[in-house]
Amino acid sequence: MDPITLAIISSFIILLGLAGIILPFVPDILLSWFGFFVFGFGSGFELISLNTILIFLGLSLLVFIFDFLAPIIGAKRYQASKLGLAGASLGLFLGIVLFGPFGIILGPLLGTLAGEFLAEKELCQVFKSAKGIIFGFLLAVVLKIVLIFVMFGFVLKPLF
Repeated sequence: MDPITLAIISSFIILLGLAGIILPFVPDILLSWFGFFVFGFGSGFELISLNTILIFLGLSLLVFIFDFLAPIIGAKRYQASKLGLAGASLGLFLGIVLFGPFGIILGPLLGTLAGEFLAEKELCQVFKSAKGIIFGFLLAVVLKIVLIFVMFGFVLKPLF
């Protein structure tokens, strides 16, 4: 396959992964990595080396895992109580089951709020813990966007 056609197909897959950050039914970082892999594989690993593909696989997996843990880390950073952290953890799993992809942020948020109320925290601290969850979620989104655009740049680079 010629490099331009390969780059177009790969770019489409990568950008579809980028759309997955907003669209809950489309996977994000791992789909973008797959588009990156398609470009490397399709070029016989001449335009992007296998080592580069594997490094980005590792980075993509780390960001994928961080995406799930970031809300909990954010809650802890903003001094959530043990009940708030337990609520965030339980909320993560229940949120994904009950709300699908939206549950990644909604579950920990509701779980932390419930845990903080059970811990009888002041309203100010309850919202501070919730702010930590939002911060963690947004940090994960930024990391995904950066990684996706770096992979996209690697695909476009050989064309210029």
